[in-house]
Amino acid sequence: MSASSRKGNWGFIMADHWIENHKRDSWRRQAKASGYRARSAFKLKQIQARFELMREGDVVLDVGCHPGGWAQVAVEEVGEEGIVIGVDLEPCQPVDGALLMVGDITDPLTQERIIKELEDRQVNSVISDISPHITGKWDVDQAVAMTLVAKVFDFALPLLCNGGWFVTKLFQGVGVEELIDAVKPHFSYVRRFSPEASRNSSSEVYLICRNHTPWNATSTSVLDRYEEGVNKLLGGDEIVDNVVATKTKFTVRRKKVE
Repeated sequence: MSASSRKGNWGFIMADHWIENHKRDSWRRQAKASGYRARSAFKLKQIQARFELMREGDVVLDVGCHPGGWAQVAVEEVGEEGIVIGVDLEPCQPVDGALLMVGDITDPLTQERIIKELEDRQVNSVISDISPHITGKWDVDQAVAMTLVAKVFDFALPLLCNGGWFVTKLFQGVGVEELIDAVKPHFSYVRRFSPEASRNSSSEVYLICRNHTPWNATSTSVLDRYEEGVNKLLGGDEIVDNVVATKTKFTVRRKKVE
Protein backbone atom coordinates (compact mmCIF):
# COMPACT_ATOMS: atom_id res chain seq x y z
CA MET A 1 0.00 0.00 0.00
CA SER A 2 1.35 3.38 -0.96
CA ALA A 3 1.88 6.19 1.51
CA SER A 4 -0.88 8.20 -0.13
CA SER A 5 -3.34 5.27 0.21
CA ARG A 6 -2.50 4.82 3.87
CA LYS A 7 -2.97 8.52 4.40
CA GLY A 8 -6.36 8.38 2.68
CA ASN A 9 -7.55 5.40 4.77
CA TRP A 10 -6.42 7.12 7.95
CA GLY A 11 -8.49 10.12 6.93
CA PHE A 12 -11.62 7.97 6.58
CA ILE A 13 -10.97 6.37 9.99
CA MET A 14 -10.58 9.76 11.65
CA ALA A 15 -13.76 10.99 9.97
CA ASP A 16 -15.70 7.96 11.27
CA HIS A 17 -14.38 8.59 14.78
CA TRP A 18 -15.39 12.24 14.59
CA ILE A 19 -18.93 11.36 13.46
CA GLU A 20 -19.27 8.73 16.19
CA ASN A 21 -18.02 11.05 18.92
CA HIS A 22 -20.27 13.83 17.65
CA LYS A 23 -23.30 11.54 17.85
CA ARG A 24 -22.38 10.44 21.37
CA ASP A 25 -21.95 14.04 22.47
CA SER A 26 -25.30 14.89 20.89
CA TRP A 27 -27.18 12.21 22.84
CA ARG A 28 -25.31 13.18 26.00
CA ARG A 29 -26.27 16.82 25.56
CA GLN A 30 -29.90 15.86 24.94
CA ALA A 31 -29.91 13.69 28.08
CA LYS A 32 -28.53 16.52 30.18
CA ALA A 33 -30.97 19.04 28.71
CA SER A 34 -33.91 16.66 29.33
CA GLY A 35 -32.92 15.87 32.90
CA TYR A 36 -31.91 12.26 32.27
CA ARG A 37 -28.91 10.86 34.07
CA ALA A 38 -27.41 9.06 31.09
CA ARG A 39 -27.62 8.99 27.31
CA SER A 40 -28.81 5.39 27.61
CA ALA A 41 -32.23 6.76 28.61
CA PHE A 42 -32.81 7.53 24.93
CA LYS A 43 -32.21 3.88 24.02
CA LEU A 44 -35.17 2.88 26.18
CA LYS A 45 -37.25 5.82 24.93
CA GLN A 46 -36.64 4.70 21.34
CA ILE A 47 -37.49 1.09 22.21
CA GLN A 48 -40.67 2.32 23.94
CA ALA A 49 -41.62 4.50 20.96
CA ARG A 50 -41.27 1.52 18.64
CA PHE A 51 -42.85 -1.26 20.70
CA GLU A 52 -44.89 0.40 23.51
CA LEU A 53 -43.84 -2.16 26.11
CA MET A 54 -44.81 0.01 29.12
CA ARG A 55 -48.21 1.51 29.87
CA GLU A 56 -49.97 3.49 32.60
CA GLY A 57 -50.24 1.50 35.81
CA ASP A 58 -47.73 -1.20 34.81
CA VAL A 59 -45.31 -2.93 37.14
CA VAL A 60 -41.76 -2.72 35.76
CA LEU A 61 -38.61 -4.49 36.93
CA ASP A 62 -35.45 -2.57 35.95
CA VAL A 63 -32.39 -4.85 36.08
CA GLY A 64 -28.99 -3.16 36.10
CA CYS A 65 -30.64 0.17 36.88
CA HIS A 66 -27.53 2.28 37.62
CA PRO A 67 -27.29 5.24 37.10
CA GLY A 68 -31.08 5.51 36.92
CA GLY A 69 -31.81 6.75 33.41
CA TRP A 70 -33.99 3.77 32.51
CA ALA A 71 -35.87 4.04 35.81
CA GLN A 72 -36.62 7.69 35.00
CA VAL A 73 -38.10 6.73 31.64
CA ALA A 74 -40.06 3.84 33.18
CA VAL A 75 -41.61 6.12 35.82
CA GLU A 76 -42.69 8.54 33.09
CA GLU A 77 -44.41 5.74 31.20
CA VAL A 78 -46.21 3.94 34.05
CA GLY A 79 -47.31 7.09 35.88
CA GLU A 80 -48.31 7.48 39.51
CA GLU A 81 -50.39 4.29 39.51
CA GLY A 82 -47.47 2.21 38.23
CA ILE A 83 -44.61 0.59 40.10
CA VAL A 84 -40.93 0.62 39.12
CA ILE A 85 -38.45 -1.55 41.02
CA GLY A 86 -34.78 -1.32 40.09
CA VAL A 87 -31.76 -3.33 41.20
CA ASP A 88 -28.05 -2.93 40.61
CA LEU A 89 -24.76 -3.83 42.26
CA GLU A 90 -23.90 -0.13 42.43
CA PRO A 91 -25.86 2.29 44.61
CA CYS A 92 -28.01 4.67 42.62
CA GLN A 93 -29.27 8.14 43.45
CA PRO A 94 -33.01 8.02 44.22
CA VAL A 95 -35.51 8.40 41.39
CA ASP A 96 -38.88 9.87 42.33
CA GLY A 97 -41.55 7.23 41.84
CA ALA A 98 -39.15 4.25 41.77
CA LEU A 99 -37.76 1.88 44.38
CA LEU A 100 -34.08 1.28 43.65
CA MET A 101 -32.20 -1.32 45.65
CA VAL A 102 -28.56 -2.41 45.81
CA GLY A 103 -27.94 -6.08 45.22
CA ASP A 104 -26.94 -8.91 42.90
CA ILE A 105 -29.90 -10.00 40.77
CA THR A 106 -28.57 -13.57 40.83
CA ASP A 107 -28.31 -13.64 44.64
CA PRO A 108 -31.27 -15.47 46.31
CA LEU A 109 -31.39 -12.83 49.07
CA THR A 110 -31.78 -10.02 46.52
CA GLN A 111 -34.39 -12.04 44.66
CA GLU A 112 -36.34 -12.52 47.88
CA ARG A 113 -36.29 -8.75 48.48
CA ILE A 114 -37.68 -8.10 45.00
CA ILE A 115 -40.43 -10.69 45.43
CA LYS A 116 -41.33 -9.19 48.81
CA GLU A 117 -41.60 -5.69 47.33
CA LEU A 118 -43.86 -6.96 44.54
CA GLU A 119 -46.37 -8.20 47.15
CA ASP A 120 -47.80 -10.90 44.84
CA ARG A 121 -48.18 -8.44 41.95
CA GLN A 122 -47.04 -9.73 38.59
CA VAL A 123 -44.53 -7.83 36.47
CA ASN A 124 -45.73 -6.38 33.17
CA SER A 125 -42.30 -5.57 31.76
CA VAL A 126 -38.72 -6.50 32.56
CA ILE A 127 -36.19 -4.00 31.23
CA SER A 128 -32.54 -4.98 31.53
CA ASP A 129 -29.49 -2.96 30.56
CA ILE A 130 -27.26 -5.16 32.71
CA SER A 131 -23.57 -5.72 31.97
CA PRO A 132 -20.92 -7.69 33.87
CA HIS A 133 -17.72 -6.15 35.13
CA ILE A 134 -15.54 -5.72 32.05
CA THR A 135 -12.10 -7.36 32.09
CA GLY A 136 -11.03 -6.26 28.64
CA LYS A 137 -10.92 -9.84 27.33
CA TRP A 138 -13.75 -9.76 24.81
CA ASP A 139 -14.47 -13.50 24.57
CA VAL A 140 -14.61 -13.84 28.35
CA ASP A 141 -16.69 -10.68 28.88
CA GLN A 142 -19.18 -11.61 26.17
CA ALA A 143 -19.61 -15.16 27.50
CA VAL A 144 -20.15 -13.90 31.06
CA ALA A 145 -22.66 -11.32 29.82
CA MET A 146 -24.69 -13.97 27.98
CA THR A 147 -24.75 -16.27 31.01
CA LEU A 148 -25.87 -13.36 33.18
CA VAL A 149 -28.75 -12.57 30.83
CA ALA A 150 -29.86 -16.22 30.90
CA LYS A 151 -29.88 -16.14 34.72
CA VAL A 152 -31.98 -12.97 34.71
CA PHE A 153 -34.50 -14.70 32.44
CA ASP A 154 -34.72 -17.68 34.79
CA PHE A 155 -35.41 -15.47 37.79
CA ALA A 156 -37.80 -13.01 36.17
CA LEU A 157 -39.90 -15.23 33.89
CA PRO A 158 -41.97 -16.71 36.76
CA LEU A 159 -42.75 -13.13 37.88
CA LEU A 160 -43.84 -11.99 34.41
CA CYS A 161 -47.55 -11.83 33.64
CA ASN A 162 -49.26 -13.47 30.69
CA GLY A 163 -48.56 -11.27 27.67
CA GLY A 164 -45.71 -9.47 29.44
CA TRP A 165 -42.57 -8.01 27.87
CA PHE A 166 -38.89 -8.67 28.40
CA VAL A 167 -36.23 -6.37 26.93
CA THR A 168 -32.55 -7.03 27.53
CA LYS A 169 -29.20 -5.93 26.21
CA LEU A 170 -27.03 -8.50 24.45
CA PHE A 171 -23.50 -8.34 23.10
CA GLN A 172 -23.19 -9.86 19.65
CA GLY A 173 -20.96 -12.91 19.52
CA VAL A 174 -20.88 -16.61 20.25
CA GLY A 175 -24.08 -17.93 21.80
CA VAL A 176 -26.51 -15.18 20.79
CA GLU A 177 -28.54 -17.45 18.50
CA GLU A 178 -28.48 -20.20 21.13
CA LEU A 179 -29.85 -17.81 23.78
CA ILE A 180 -32.58 -16.63 21.43
CA ASP A 181 -33.57 -20.25 20.74
CA ALA A 182 -33.69 -20.89 24.50
CA VAL A 183 -35.98 -17.89 25.04
CA LYS A 184 -38.37 -18.35 22.11
CA PRO A 185 -40.66 -20.92 23.80
CA HIS A 186 -41.57 -18.29 26.39
CA PHE A 187 -42.78 -15.59 23.99
CA SER A 188 -44.80 -15.31 20.79
CA TYR A 189 -42.44 -12.66 19.36
CA VAL A 190 -38.65 -12.40 19.76
CA ARG A 191 -36.43 -10.14 17.69
CA ARG A 192 -33.32 -8.00 17.88
CA PHE A 193 -33.45 -4.22 17.73
CA SER A 194 -30.74 -1.56 17.66
CA PRO A 195 -31.87 1.88 18.89
CA GLU A 196 -30.53 4.93 17.10
CA ALA A 197 -28.92 6.07 20.36
CA SER A 198 -26.65 3.01 20.37
CA ARG A 199 -23.20 3.64 19.01
CA ASN A 200 -22.50 2.42 15.47
CA SER A 201 -19.28 0.81 16.68
CA SER A 202 -20.97 -0.94 19.59
CA SER A 203 -21.62 -4.69 19.56
CA GLU A 204 -24.68 -4.23 21.76
CA VAL A 205 -28.15 -5.05 20.56
CA TYR A 206 -31.45 -5.31 22.42
CA LEU A 207 -33.56 -8.45 22.45
CA ILE A 208 -37.26 -7.59 22.34
CA CYS A 209 -39.48 -10.35 23.73
CA ARG A 210 -43.22 -9.73 23.46
CA ASN A 211 -46.30 -11.60 24.71
CA HIS A 212 -45.10 -13.91 27.47
CA THR A 213 -46.64 -17.38 27.04
CA PRO A 214 -45.92 -19.25 30.30
CA TRP A 215 -48.01 -22.25 29.22
CA ASN A 216 -45.38 -22.97 26.54
CA ALA A 217 -42.48 -22.98 29.01
CA THR A 218 -40.25 -26.04 28.98
CA SER A 219 -39.20 -27.96 32.07
CA THR A 220 -35.54 -26.99 31.69
CA SER A 221 -34.21 -23.54 32.52
CA VAL A 222 -33.14 -20.93 29.98
CA LEU A 223 -29.59 -21.19 31.32
CA ASP A 224 -29.49 -24.97 30.85
CA ARG A 225 -30.85 -24.78 27.30
CA TYR A 226 -28.47 -21.94 26.45
CA GLU A 227 -25.43 -23.81 27.78
CA GLU A 228 -26.50 -26.97 25.99
CA GLY A 229 -26.78 -25.05 22.72
CA VAL A 230 -23.37 -23.43 23.16
CA ASN A 231 -21.77 -26.78 24.02
CA LYS A 232 -23.14 -28.25 20.81
CA LEU A 233 -21.97 -25.23 18.85
CA LEU A 234 -18.45 -25.60 20.20
CA GLY A 235 -18.41 -29.37 19.93
CA GLY A 236 -18.32 -29.96 23.66
CA ASP A 237 -21.15 -32.51 23.64
CA GLU A 238 -19.93 -34.63 20.74
CA ILE A 239 -19.42 -38.30 21.61
CA VAL A 240 -17.73 -40.56 19.08
CA ASP A 241 -18.98 -44.15 19.05
CA ASN A 242 -17.26 -47.25 17.69
CA VAL A 243 -13.78 -45.82 18.01
CA VAL A 244 -11.20 -48.01 16.23
CA ALA A 245 -7.75 -48.13 17.77
CA THR A 246 -4.92 -47.26 15.39
CA LYS A 247 -1.47 -48.72 15.57
CA THR A 248 1.44 -46.50 16.45
CA LYS A 249 5.17 -46.89 16.68
CA PHE A 250 5.20 -45.01 19.94
CA THR A 251 6.35 -47.09 22.90
CA VAL A 252 7.01 -46.33 26.53
CA ARG A 253 10.52 -47.14 27.61
CA ARG A 254 10.75 -47.92 31.27
CA LYS A 255 13.88 -47.06 33.14
CA LYS A 256 15.68 -50.17 34.39
CA VAL A 257 16.02 -50.41 38.10
CA GLU A 258 19.50 -51.57 39.04
